[in-house]
Amino acid sequence: MSADQSAGAATAKVEETAAPPAAGSQRKFGQKWEIKYAVAVTDRDALTQLPTKAVCLLCQAFEREETVGAKRKKTNRIRTFTEPWRPDNMKRHMEQQHRLRWEEYQSLGDGEKRAYFANARLVREDLMTPATGRNVVVAPMVSEPTPSVEAHAVAAQSRMYLLDRDIVEELIAGVLFQATSDEYRNAWNVPVTFSLLDGASPGSGEVDMNESRYVARVDSLLRFNMCLKYVAMGISLSQVVPLFQKTVEETRMDTSLGGSTFTEQQLACLCRVACAVNLQTLKDSLRAVWAFAIAIEKGNNAGSPYLDIRVRFERNGHLHDFHLVSVPVREDSPQIIAHQTDAMIKCFDVVVPGWKTQLIGISTSEPLAKMPSSARALVDHLSLDASSSVR
Repeated sequence: MSADQSAGAATAKVEETAAPPAAGSQRKFGQKWEIKYAVAVTDRDALTQLPTKAVCLLCQAFEREETVGAKRKKTNRIRTFTEPWRPDNMKRHMEQQHRLRWEEYQSLGDGEKRAYFANARLVREDLMTPATGRNVVVAPMVSEPTPSVEAHAVAAQSRMYLLDRDIVEELIAGVLFQATSDEYRNAWNVPVTFSLLDGASPGSGEVDMNESRYVARVDSLLRFNMCLKYVAMGISLSQVVPLFQKTVEETRMDTSLGGSTFTEQQLACLCRVACAVNLQTLKDSLRAVWAFAIAIEKGNNAGSPYLDIRVRFERNGHLHDFHLVSVPVREDSPQIIAHQTDAMIKCFDVVVPGWKTQLIGISTSEPLAKMPSSARALVDHLSLDASSSVR
């Protein structure tokens, strides 16, 4: 080997075994790591949406391989990876715990890698299902796209959200959603998707034992994320349901989602959960700031005019701009305007309990005189209740 080749090999060795980056410059999760290292992102930061946790798909789809001379017995525990991100740790895990499968996986192209775990799941189910002696009939499909690696992991993953009681009872049940049927309500007059947390584990570290809270459960993160994206596009609930059903059938994800029928009532419950989770995220964020500002903007691009109430604050050197609530513009009824103002004040009372001392300013997208009377009424109410002048 020449001197140049030796130097190149040494350089490659150093790069592969390089130490993790310093705390001040932690690397972000690579876009191609999921395919390259056979992992799937399962958790993301609520504010930045950056990955915070990933799982090994080889652990999920197959058992770990026996290692000759190993001192420990193999386990069925699924390996997880968290920050600080170390791709060398991912690679080492694959080489040590899934050597044969890893060699097979590395020889595949990107398209084959995406299909690898879908095929593995079918093979594993065949091995676990006793033979019945009957032929399996496969229904023809117009197209046969291959679901992504992450999609299978997210489809099977559920999520539970811990929510403050006042957000659920006073906002979700009391302001943002009104009773439409007993099917949606329980003893606390809140949607049945939310259950009161009356027996929490003291050692969990996530629950304030001095205050009752609610738990909202989402059975499939894939269904949750897809439906919310459809609704965010302005598609009506009655249209989202058949659109979602056709999407999962065409992409062959119906098996991963349990194959059950999805209803408009279930979609409405998912929307309630999304609203509650977003309000909880905003409330948690505002606990760590000493001041914030309110922005009132006219939504002129919608079929019906509305006001977009936004909250702006600085946190960790970054300026955040969050949507709080939107209200339709109704200039024909002073009673409706007064009711809307009271409802928006209640939102501030729940999400920012100390808003009267934290509010430092109010801005409008147009001069106040040109804003709808509902916007002027809200500004007047906020200005009167705030501890300092905010205009």
